[in-house]
Amino acid sequence: MKRPLRRTLVRLVILFGFCDPVEEKLRRGHANLHQILWRIFFLTGLWIRCKKFLFWRMTKFVLLLVLSFVFFSTNAQRKDSSENRLLMQFEESSFTGTLPVKEPNVIDCRFDTTKIGNLKKRKKDFKLVMKEGLAATIQQLLNKSCNERSSDQSLLVVIKRFWLREPSEADLKKLYRNDDRPHKPFWVESVKMDVYSALAENYIPLFRLDSSYYIGDVRGGEALSTDALNDCLARLQKIDFEKVALAKTKLSRKAVDSFNRAPFQKAILQNPDMQTGVFLTFADFLNNRVRYPDFDVELGKEVDNLYLVNNGTRELLPRFWGFCDGKNYYIRSGKNFYALYRVGNAFEFTGALLANYLAPPQGHSLIPYKHNSMELGTTAANTGLNALFFIGNRNFEPQTFQINMETGEVY
Repeated sequence: MKRPLRRTLVRLVILFGFCDPVEEKLRRGHANLHQILWRIFFLTGLWIRCKKFLFWRMTKFVLLLVLSFVFFSTNAQRKDSSENRLLMQFEESSFTGTLPVKEPNVIDCRFDTTKIGNLKKRKKDFKLVMKEGLAATIQQLLNKSCNERSSDQSLLVVIKRFWLREPSEADLKKLYRNDDRPHKPFWVESVKMDVYSALAENYIPLFRLDSSYYIGDVRGGEALSTDALNDCLARLQKIDFEKVALAKTKLSRKAVDSFNRAPFQKAILQNPDMQTGVFLTFADFLNNRVRYPDFDVELGKEVDNLYLVNNGTRELLPRFWGFCDGKNYYIRSGKNFYALYRVGNAFEFTGALLANYLAPPQGHSLIPYKHNSMELGTTAANTGLNALFFIGNRNFEPQTFQINMETGEVY
């Protein structure tokens, strides 16, 4: 047998470990020192290579295992964190006065008590929430100014609305007309609260705070303005609580609760049965009152249409609020239809709004500003206050919107 072939066979035998050729050669006297050293070198190199191979394979396996664990743990954490919540906080109140009442009682009677707004950030939808809840957070702020423990009176504050949203067309229009144009992004804080004086088991209505406040951009992580709470405290400071105790109009707690829960008694919230038909107005939706049970829906590339079916003919219905197909509710937003889903006693949808933007007063340049995930350009910069330009629905990134269950406004 030729030496190269024999050497190859010896290597194969060594590789599979069937025998020890060095010991065999020594026994027969056919091996010399050169061959022994060469084969020892070969075995050592093979062992080192096997160790390196096994080491890197094991290292890659362990690394892959760790990365997989981190990945699945992160996904589980995101799922448990309730659709990516973004914790918000209030800034310090500028109100320095004190009120002659005991610590107030704050209750949350909003349609949706799970959050105070929605935010689209890095192509993800976030819920804006207070870490300890809205009612508890507001109560902590009010407690600092209402700590007269010797007083017989306390306060009952009922939160009817507290919502953070991007500015609407009306907000931009108001600012432009007042020539107070925003030089940086801002948001709107919409607040509605009823305040009562609580004396023993009687409750005396004091006032309702219903207003909107311009605050800093929520995307930047700024603390929320306490302007609404400061206004509430300033109004309370002007009240003569001794005269309030003599008021004739006094309500029981049951009457107050009944009044605040009345908006939740709408048919659309109480009656789970879905009826196929069209909602011509928002009032029809609240009352679950449908019209035109026979219709066809046509989803287009840019525009969705609804046709009434009568004796085999189809007629386009140009104006309506929404419809129900017997399985889901849908809203018409802009020129498209989006499925509604219930959150608490409110309804939301994931889609887009058709936005009309106002040009600023003549002679002023339009300041770039993002609204509903789109950036205003300078197309209508010098065309006058009454000029409008809009961006079509399909150009928007889908995001979450909620319906104001009092007015039907979408924000």
